[in-house]
Amino acid sequence: LIELIDQRGGQLSSTDAYDALAHDLGLTEQDAERTVTGGRGQRVSAFKQRVRWARHDAVKRGLLRSAKRGVWQITDHGQEKLAKNTTGIVFTIYETELGTVLWGSAERAAGVIEPGSIDLLWTSPPYPLLQQKEYGNLGSADWLEWMHDLCGLWHPLLADTGSLVLNLGSVPVRNRPIQDPYIERLVLKLIDDLDYRLVDRHFWHNPCKPPTPVKWVAVEKVRVKNSIEHLLWLSKTDHFKANNDNVRVPESPATRKWREHAQRTGKGLGKRPGGSVAGPGFLKSNGTAIPSVLHSIPHDANRAYRQACKQEGLKPHPAMAPQGLIEFFVKLTTETNDCVYDPMAGSLTTGAVAERLGRRWLCSELHGDYLKSGLLRFENCGYPEFLVDKMPKM
Repeated sequence: LIELIDQRGGQLSSTDAYDALAHDLGLTEQDAERTVTGGRGQRVSAFKQRVRWARHDAVKRGLLRSAKRGVWQITDHGQEKLAKNTTGIVFTIYETELGTVLWGSAERAAGVIEPGSIDLLWTSPPYPLLQQKEYGNLGSADWLEWMHDLCGLWHPLLADTGSLVLNLGSVPVRNRPIQDPYIERLVLKLIDDLDYRLVDRHFWHNPCKPPTPVKWVAVEKVRVKNSIEHLLWLSKTDHFKANNDNVRVPESPATRKWREHAQRTGKGLGKRPGGSVAGPGFLKSNGTAIPSVLHSIPHDANRAYRQACKQEGLKPHPAMAPQGLIEFFVKLTTETNDCVYDPMAGSLTTGAVAERLGRRWLCSELHGDYLKSGLLRFENCGYPEFLVDKMPKM
């Protein structure tokens, strides 16, 4: 019913809907007119009764609304639901020399990827937030089961030297001033059940985050602003591929000053006040340093994408990781021509980063409207005709 109304411009009268549905379902006139006894004892069309119940259910779900008496209209939420690929088939919708974009669920996409072919699986799944987002969120217990099963599907896709990086945010417990320890529960399940190894925990500091949770930070004032998200770095074996020389950062002015002073005077070497030992090797430097696990990156890197969406009249993805964050892990854990995969690719940031860094890549995404806007990240991109037909007008 929703698809039929969408195909006919987004709204349809009840009479036209009955006729069109009967035609699409291949009902004969006799089938469509067959009657049953209604609630008040009168005879009613069984088919029309079923259609009215479907319409009633769609209204309850926020998929349809009454534009005026006798006219059914699809809502924005209904349009968004239509953009999901629920066919069970994974479509290839765009390719470059290095990468491929797949339209389908993460579960289905895992079944068409060669085992052992992925060197880095990076993704930022929807968190089990209390406030529902338009792309959908599960409750904490259901989310843990879902993510556990997905990570089970992803494990054989990884090369023996491959890594899995999950970008996850903190989640509060409803009506309580405490956090949900779902991340800790997930880590233990992945280690104990699926034989993943926890390589490290990184943290993304987003200085632009608002003061949440509002009740406990801004109203009750018992907590402070949470401005970090978690990055779990897991591997398939102990022999994972990584090289921190690929992500070194400029040496800090304080370290450079200390090193130059020690070179001139010899002071500062040996045992330090904290108990560590600074040997002659500390005097050698190429002007860079090993980065820490804290990454302070604003969202500004996606500004060009948002502007392109506005120009094209497309809806941008509501939650994007900054390109610099993805770039860090691509550089750290892969080499040129290695393969990077994002199974919940959203606006295709991961694919764009991997393309720029010369890595082979795969991106899969369930929501067609996010893919449509995400393809703006690639030059000279034309949409496949079947995708244009299925994707909603924004």
